[in-house]
Amino acid sequence: MSTWFPRMGLVAVLAVASSARATTAVVLTETEQALASTAVVVAHVTEQHVARHPQLGRAETLTTVQIERVLYGDAPDQVVVHQLGGELDGVLLQVAGDAHLQLGDRDVLYLRQVDGGWYLTAMEQSAFTLVPSLDGDALVRQLSSELLQRSPEGVLVPWDGDDASAPTLTDLSALLASLPAKEAK
Repeated sequence: MSTWFPRMGLVAVLAVASSARATTAVVLTETEQALASTAVVVAHVTEQHVARHPQLGRAETLTTVQIERVLYGDAPDQVVVHQLGGELDGVLLQVAGDAHLQLGDRDVLYLRQVDGGWYLTAMEQSAFTLVPSLDGDALVRQLSSELLQRSPEGVLVPWDGDDASAPTLTDLSALLASLPAKEAK
């Protein structure tokens, strides 16, 4: 069994027969993501390169991010985020439902550290680009997955599209400050 799957966090990835380019995931709130993460950070994307994953033999994009501020949990000043996919030896591997971190962007990232490596907690749900606005830095994310949510009865149903994400960095910072502190590991 691959060691990659556990590193994907709490995202429930389901097989979808209708499309090979789709990912189905359960929507996580900012609180759920934060509690499942090692750290929630504001970071600048400073470097990217593609290498061969040592166990899977497939393309893996390694993105270096400079941590500007830790909003929750603990992280060093710089981390390398591992994501399956990228172009290697003329072959492009794309993972549907994963975030596309872009050089030069300033992002809020929910990160998990597993076996010394850093990973997005819940793929594309875990990356917000910060966009300056009159109300402060707005949080913007691209969601391409088929998202599900739990009904009050606990049944998985299609997500209603009501993205309850904090609209600004200030709002998210306040939400995260209200959570219990992460225990040191």
